Amino acid sequence: MPVVGRARKQRSARVSVIEFVRPERPWPAPYSLEQAFEVLRVMVATGRRYTVLGPWGRTGVSELLQGGHLANCGTTRSIASLRDLTACFHRALLAKGNIAVERWRREQDFTLGARRLLSIPHYRPDGLFRFQGALFPTRSIDQTLTSYFDGLPGTDLRASLNSVHWSVRRVHRAVVDVDPDGFRFWLEYGASGSVWSHTLARTRRGESFLDTFDRAWTRCLLLTGAIGRGLGDIVTRLNQEDADPSNGPDASDPSHICWVAFRRPIHARAVTRIGHFALVPLGPGPSLTLVHWPSGRILRTQRTGTWDRLDRLAHALEAAGCGKGGPPRRETIQATARHTSRPHTRGRAHADTRC
Repeated sequence: MPVVGRARKQRSARVSVIEFVRPERPWPAPYSLEQAFEVLRVMVATGRRYTVLGPWGRTGVSELLQGGHLANCGTTRSIASLRDLTACFHRALLAKGNIAVERWRREQDFTLGARRLLSIPHYRPDGLFRFQGALFPTRSIDQTLTSYFDGLPGTDLRASLNSVHWSVRRVHRAVVDVDPDGFRFWLEYGASGSVWSHTLARTRRGESFLDTFDRAWTRCLLLTGAIGRGLGDIVTRLNQEDADPSNGPDASDPSHICWVAFRRPIHARAVTRIGHFALVPLGPGPSLTLVHWPSGRILRTQRTGTWDRLDRLAHALEAAGCGKGGPPRRETIQATARHTSRPHTRGRAHADTRC
């Protein structure tokens, strides 16, 4: 339940390393899950240069965090459950047999008896944090994280994330990537042996783990239809999220768009954004669709290679201001299309265009 108070974010924390492998108390007490994720990020960042060349390739801290008996891994660690997170700490702090890992523990002070002051943004474990527009106790996030990792797999999304295969909406995994620069929350979805991924949120400057998860969880609720008043509201809020440049390199791309087709939202990458309108690839083959961006309404589809007419139509409708108050009327689109089909118009709006 939301509470009254003040959320206090701290920039550093002093941690006792052995607390992350103690078996007799709820993990990771006395620290929060947010602090555990941030400490893992420090491990990933400091351990990437500690490697040794073995008979099967390069091994070291990165490979140990990825799963142990691996070689030549990157620095990103993917977490698909809280059990994965716990196992990372057990391997990083207890596993033996690799001289690069032993050297990392000594030089970076990750031995079991160490107490470290780490520069990690976090909310106080015994305090409050802002989530979904309200204040909650920091430790209450455990249940929501469990819902993210364990509740989303097997769920059918209300909005399709694939502009070609519209029926593919079954979530396989909900994952958090931990890399030196922050966190990336993403979904793996698919059907019949084919899988795709969709980024929910990336860490931006000054954010803690919970700040990023707040944005990712909001997007999950929109995609599953848990929040939002009908399809139109879901589409509008998804497009607002995508238009926010602070949501990471994927979402900040203004070519991302969500629109309604076949009574459900479809998410895709647009070819061109023209004010309140966008030209979007719709399905397989050479086709292009004109979409009213704020509402996600499909206006017209061109299924041949002559897409310049659709481009002129979009520019003409935008010049006439037809996208501001909502999608233009069908009569307006038809009249403007007839006018812009003449080569001399160059996308200019008709004098009698009424939106």
